[in-house]
Amino acid sequence: MSETKPSAEPEEPAEASPQEPSEAAAISMHVIQKGGDDGTYLLRTASGRYVKMAPSAYHLVAYRNSGVSFEAIAEGISNRPGGPETKPEEVRRAYGTIVAKLRYIDEQDSLTRSGFWLRWPLISESIVNRLTPLFGVFFRQWPATALLGLMLIAGVVFPQLFVSLRFTGESLTLGYGLLLISLLFHELGHASACSYFGARPRAIGFGIYLVYPVFYSDVSAAWELRPRSRVIVDVAGLYFQGIVGALYVLLYVWTDWEPLLVAILMIAGSSVFSLNPIFKFDGYWMIADALNVHNLSQQPGRIARHVWARLRGKRPEALPWKLWVTSVLSVYSVLSFSIWGLFLWFILPFFAARIAAYPEQAYRFFSALLSGQSPPATEFAISTYMFLLAAFILGRMTYGYGRKLWDMGARGVQKVSAALAKQRELAA
Repeated sequence: MSETKPSAEPEEPAEASPQEPSEAAAISMHVIQKGGDDGTYLLRTASGRYVKMAPSAYHLVAYRNSGVSFEAIAEGISNRPGGPETKPEEVRRAYGTIVAKLRYIDEQDSLTRSGFWLRWPLISESIVNRLTPLFGVFFRQWPATALLGLMLIAGVVFPQLFVSLRFTGESLTLGYGLLLISLLFHELGHASACSYFGARPRAIGFGIYLVYPVFYSDVSAAWELRPRSRVIVDVAGLYFQGIVGALYVLLYVWTDWEPLLVAILMIAGSSVFSLNPIFKFDGYWMIADALNVHNLSQQPGRIARHVWARLRGKRPEALPWKLWVTSVLSVYSVLSFSIWGLFLWFILPFFAARIAAYPEQAYRFFSALLSGQSPPATEFAISTYMFLLAAFILGRMTYGYGRKLWDMGARGVQKVSAALAKQRELAA
């Protein structure tokens, strides 16, 4: 079991195929941030999705929302010093492309776009927003200092507790249950910090992220906060889980109840895992928000394309960040490619082995069941879970990549059609 905070990252509405816009429909957007490091705008749509837009795209939509005609926009672009000669029909198609992408973003599930295959809300948005104000005191100076002191004391005591750990089956089961409580409190920490700084958190639930079962807290509204506040939202999950872990340490010292010790070990392991900066767990969001870089996972590819263009002697598009941010992202890119490579190197053979071995395991289970013997139920349950999970993820990947290929083909056909239409127009 892991935990994550799936804030849906702002998408860029720049890849949709050219479409004719609906004249009647205005696109409702609220500006969250003007001109980031790369000059882009961060906006929230009417449905609560977050969008990253280039200045030209933002101003085009803003002009249309205010009633400016395509003809007037085209004339304004053409009359600018050094501005290209622009026709109203070109502006219309560009606007249609942006509108199509914005509507596509609005229709998609924010958590799915964050890497989630499945999700089930456990605590509704209304309940979360009734609970989180109660924990706002945890972020005030003196209570926070006292709680961090408690965690420090627990951290000193923690290594001295593992003298007689036996790992009995009952201790493991109960300890895992205590871990689940701490994980839910972890997610409540993210939501409470989001609420404390004035943004509205959404539901807390359970889902499948990549291949991991996780709890999640949907705090996408944290994009409305300053980067420093977002970093605190990112850290708050570990902060709350650390409070629970410290209480478990004190209870164990008092009661000597072994499941508490098992839970403490599991909390330590899950906390270290959540700090990894590659998958979208807490460490990822901490780095992204500390650097104020949106879509951190896409930047290694961007940097790789930049380097590849330079190696081929071409002049690449300039990277939009300060030198120190670019340096950090370069190191992150090397780490990201390495970890993703290792992940795929190990996980794909693992899934393939599980799928290949499943028919034999199923045969042994049902043979034992039909012959009146005691079947290996635990082994079969784990194998069935892994088989279904592997089949589901491979199916979703196949569907996802197939849809992308279909969309690429459709865009290619539309571009060719548009080019042919333009040639016919010039010939006429």
